[in-house]
Amino acid sequence: MLFPVPLVFLLAGLAVILWCVGRRRDRPGLRSSAGLKRAAAAAAGSALVIFWLLSTAPVADAFLLSLERRYDPLESLPSEVDLIVVLGAGHSEWERFPGSAQLGDAGLARTTEAVRLLRTSDRVLTTVFTGYAGQGAIPTAEVARRTAVSLGMPSEATDVLTTPRDTREEARAVREYLYSERGQDSSTGRIVLITSASHMPRAVREFQGAGLTVLPAPAGYRAFRGAYSAWSYLPGAVALQRSERAWYEYLGLLWVRLSKP
Repeated sequence: MLFPVPLVFLLAGLAVILWCVGRRRDRPGLRSSAGLKRAAAAAAGSALVIFWLLSTAPVADAFLLSLERRYDPLESLPSEVDLIVVLGAGHSEWERFPGSAQLGDAGLARTTEAVRLLRTSDRVLTTVFTGYAGQGAIPTAEVARRTAVSLGMPSEATDVLTTPRDTREEARAVREYLYSERGQDSSTGRIVLITSASHMPRAVREFQGAGLTVLPAPAGYRAFRGAYSAWSYLPGAVALQRSERAWYEYLGLLWVRLSKP
């Protein structure tokens, strides 16, 4: 109920209920319904304003940009890093389709950014992909790994962590991977962390909370940074989707703060 669309429907439903109760109180002998009708109008107006604002491009982009502007993209792969980690973003399992078609926009952007960064260096660093299978048979990490290999990443320099289900579990799994597979203490290795630009602030906090030193490499920027036309101030599904993404990440950041040991 905390997300924009359910919140709008909740307020609209409340407005209908208050209005109906108010109409019933219009009968002779009952208390005045003026207060209920004013509350119904306020709820309906709030629903309309929230929906219009969050589905308008300038507002949605400003909301999302407040997250995406915190870290700049990496131009090249630094020399003082030991590992690349690509966080999972889900996929749709279609056996007849290549991995690039199974990954969503976020997953494909993260995977291609890992390939691009590797091509900026002569070093062949190990790239670890994370993400569990969900309801499917193949983990997201494996789909992303196969996609990266098909784009030119050396297969022998890839690995997968297929059990993490969220960002906190991904951070802990990477910490265990450094210790068990590479014999490194979490405080000694430096990781290039690749995830969506809007997700990066929360991911950095989770990885730092796990005792890991990360170098953010954001990918998949979605907020528009150009000039807006008059049509941009009309409600649209794409803008609403951006607002929901920002809303989701801010709720995630709040949860990180509240659940911090």
